Amino acid sequence: MRSEISPKGQRELTFTERMRRAQIIDAATRALAAHGFGGASLTKIAAEVGISKGLVLYHFGSRTELMREVVFAQYGRMAGAALEGIDWKGSATAILRDLITRSIRVSLERGEVRRAIAEVIGNLRDGDGRHVITFDQKDDIYTGFEKVYRQGQESGEFRDFEPRPMAVIQQSSVDGAVNYLESHVDTDASDFSDSVADLLIAAVRSENQGHPGETP
Repeated sequence: MRSEISPKGQRELTFTERMRRAQIIDAATRALAAHGFGGASLTKIAAEVGISKGLVLYHFGSRTELMREVVFAQYGRMAGAALEGIDWKGSATAILRDLITRSIRVSLERGEVRRAIAEVIGNLRDGDGRHVITFDQKDDIYTGFEKVYRQGQESGEFRDFEPRPMAVIQQSSVDGAVNYLESHVDTDASDFSDSVADLLIAAVRSENQGHPGETP
């Protein structure tokens, strides 16, 4: 996670500044989800918070920086919600199951946030027309999965495999499950999430381990 510093990069933010930045990020998230990237103007965002456009720029410097912070801040919040309550002293299998099912649940609960993130990732570009936020900035997510895989390999729960490709597959599966469940609202999300977890765990389990639904 990045350190919170002042807009001029010279000191730690005060509590009031952190709260104001959070308010602006929340307002930008709602504007992006409701009006799209092109419609989420600084003027509209400032009006929702009840401050001037100049004050938004004081806190973030530019619209580009604000849009970047929406993605990073909201990803951080979603990750925190997904990780909350996980028993990190449990087996790697149990941890992996919790990570998968909680990630799907949290993502489904925060549809507005995900729409805002998608708007920024798909539309924020630099002066040369290149995407500002790219898939390599999911490395923190992949690294978290890799740690669980290695724990499972060391304990004998998981077979030998290269962690990074599996982490990419796992995150893609979570994203795909969320997209499916959003478009198939009659599907039982809990049962579907458990099935996704079963399949992903089966892909990494050692041959001497039991059924994926069984916790060692």
